Amino acid sequence: MRRIPNQNYILVSEVNLSSGIYVFDMNTRNIVYHVSSYLGNFWFSENGAYLFSSDYNNTEIYRTSSLFTSNFDRLYPISTFSPKPYRTFWIDHNEASQSVWILSSSSDYYFDEQRVIMQYEDNDYTRKAIYFYDDIYNGNLVQARYIFANQDGTELIVIRNATAGNAMWSLEFIPIVK
Repeated sequence: MRRIPNQNYILVSEVNLSSGIYVFDMNTRNIVYHVSSYLGNFWFSENGAYLFSSDYNNTEIYRTSSLFTSNFDRLYPISTFSPKPYRTFWIDHNEASQSVWILSSSSDYYFDEQRVIMQYEDNDYTRKAIYFYDDIYNGNLVQARYIFANQDGTELIVIRNATAGNAMWSLEFIPIVK
């Protein structure tokens, strides 16, 4: 469930239950759109014009405006990322760096715990670079859970947590190479 940026709508996607996408109008408190389609996990572009979705097999791009079109029974992507990222855990769009940042597993092996950060162009969705984070913090293995680019698009903020034992949240800051 996420609010669509710069709009008074909330998007809800059923995950692991069944297939359903709902758009709620925050003013009228009514469902304004429903489709029996599977979206998986999703994130919005910084300005809300695009929707990025990911399930275990695909990471796709949609126009957010397509959520309000009721003349079809499913959403159709406008593009995909190339090359296709492996299992996607988090996506962040940053207009200043003209990039879509994807936190992904490092291989197509389902149980791969290693994660990498991939930078894609936000105009054609082609991969621009791969970034790595430090997976040790205070002598413990940590794993990236969230990534964000700062407002200027000059630095990545990686939020990590321990892979075992007690929660041990930490931040890492990585300069973005232009």
